[in-house]
Amino acid sequence: MKIKIGAHVRVKKGVMDPDFDTFLIGGYSGRVFQMDEHPEAPLVGIEWDKQTLSKIPKTMRNLCKNEDLDHKRMYLLPDELEIISSGV
Repeated sequence: MKIKIGAHVRVKKGVMDPDFDTFLIGGYSGRVFQMDEHPEAPLVGIEWDKQTLSKIPKTMRNLCKNEDLDHKRMYLLPDELEIISSGV
C-alpha cells in the first residue's frame, strides 16, 4: 500500500532521527501531512500524534528549539515508515 496524505503511519524499529543521530525514533507515529515525491529523495511529512509527542525527550525538544526545528513534525523516507491506517 502506498503512503498518502492523511494516512496514519509508524516509524519502523531502528530508525534514527535524521537531524540528531543520537535519538532512536522507531515506534513514533502520526499523520502524513505532506508528500514530496521527488525521484531522488522522496520525503514524507509527518505530524506526530499526542502519544508520540509525550514520548519525545526534553533534550530532543530543546535541540529542535535551538536549531529552529519543529519537534511536532518530521520528514522521513517512505521506506522508514509503515502504514497503520489509510486515514481519509
